[in-house]
Amino acid sequence: MSNKYTYGHNNGLRVLFVNIYLKVVKTLSVLEEIKEAEAESAKTKQEAAVEARNILRIAEEKANAKAKEMIEVARKNAKATVKAAEDKARFEAQEVISKKERENRTIAYQAKNKLPEAVQYIVEKVVV
Repeated sequence: MSNKYTYGHNNGLRVLFVNIYLKVVKTLSVLEEIKEAEAESAKTKQEAAVEARNILRIAEEKANAKAKEMIEVARKNAKATVKAAEDKARFEAQEVISKKERENRTIAYQAKNKLPEAVQYIVEKVVV
């Protein structure tokens, strides 16, 4: 065995080992990048979940506020409707009462005017 063959052979192994080492380093670098990307992905996912919960909470608060506002408006409208109905009923009742009072006055006036005739009729029936 010559020294040259051994040296060449050793040199070839060294080149092979260097290439393998570089590939391992490159692979480790890629694995490190994958690990970092996974960590970033997990962080992004967590941030998105927090943001989604915040958006949901804000939307729920807005919906509750809107519902409360709608209920208040409905209550005010209902009170106004009831008051309008009461006012209308009161007005119509007053009209009926006024009409009946006029009718009663007319009947009383007519009865008063016929009172002498009625008295004379009764007197004639009793005396005769």
